[in-house]
Parts: sequence; structure tokens; C-alpha cells
Amino acid sequence: YEAFALTNNSADTNYCLNSIADALSVSVTEGYTNPATYQWYKNGVAISGATNDSYIPQTDVAGDYDYAVKVNNGCGNDSIKVAHIKVYEPQTVTPTGKDTTYCKDMIAATLSVTATGGDDHFTYQWYANGTAISGATANTYTPSTATAHTDTIFSVKVTGKCTSDSIKVAEVKVYDTLKLTPAGKDTTYCKDMIAEALSVSATSRSEERRVGKECRS
Repeated sequence: YEAFALTNNSADTNYCLNSIADALSVSVTEGYTNPATYQWYKNGVAISGATNDSYIPQTDVAGDYDYAVKVNNGCGNDSIKVAHIKVYEPQTVTPTGKDTTYCKDMIAATLSVTATGGDDHFTYQWYANGTAISGATANTYTPSTATAHTDTIFSVKVTGKCTSDSIKVAEVKVYDTLKLTPAGKDTTYCKDMIAEALSVSATSRSEERRVGKECRS
């Protein structure tokens, strides 16, 4: 009879969680007339029912797994490592930022996100009220406060190997500097005369009056 030999038909592979994996397989050169028997192992533990010449790894649990198979064909038996299979952790995106109100031309706090999972390689695209911001492709973004009377929702789309996530990071409002216009003039009165009332008008909206202390000129 021919000498007992095993050929590995598979390679180390990485998969996203719950994706469909390719079958692992080996080929046997028969050394005896009886057909070969197989037992597959995952991290050294026999897999129940995995007794064919191929096996499809499960990807429902993230982790690192070494698959091997033991083959017996009557002229001997041998065990061979077939493949290392990595199942990625699910992608998560955590924002760092909060809804904030600024006066025009103030320095805004930087918004950021932290992404984990997958193969730890991510791309980023920031959006202002749903419109992509040109060049904003890092995991951080600093809003502009150059334009007053704006109310902007900033979000970011994070794309990894396995999935894409879009997440709101913060709402940013920008108010104009509070400007006061006096309605009065220099006047001279005699004692006990009735003086004209002095007044001022503010250019800000009612919402801006709440932050007028910070935005006043």
C-alpha cells in the first residue's frame, strides 16, 4: 500500500462575527482499502459530530481558534493543524462630545469618537446636518464658530472591516455677539424737571439673551 499522507487544503483566515466561513479540508493518500476516518478539533477539544474530511468553522463567537484534524486510514494515523481562524469582535463606536452653545468666533471643543472591534482599522467621515464635511476624515473634528445663528448636528460614519456605524456626536449652536444700541442723547435738565427715559435695544434673539453674559461685547 501507499504511505499514509495528509495534504492541507486550507489557510489561516479572519472572519467577521456571524459571517459564513469557508470549509476547512484535508486530502488523504489512502494506505489501505478501508476509507479514512476523521475527527476535527478546535483548540485541542474534539468537535462533536465533526467526522468528515471537511469542516465549516462557526463564527458566532468572537475569538481565536486553532483547528486540527486526526485521520486514521488503516495504515496509520496522523494529526495535522489545518488553520488558525480569528473571529473579530463586533464593532463599537463611543462618542466624546456634548451639546454645546458658543458665541461667534469662540474656540469650540473638539469632538471625537473611539472605535473598537473588527481588525482595528477604521475610516471616518464627519457630517454637519447630514452633509459630508470635506476633509473631515479623522476620528476627531473641531466645529467652526465663524458663522452666527447656526444650529448644527454633528455626526460621524465609522467604517471598519465588518460594518459601518453612523452616530450623532453633538449639537452645536453658535450665537452672535450681543450688541446694544442706545436710544438716548446727552441732555441738560433743570432741577426737578422730568427727564426723558433712556433705553437700549439688543440685537440678539430671545435664545441668545440666555447666553448674553458670555457673548456680550
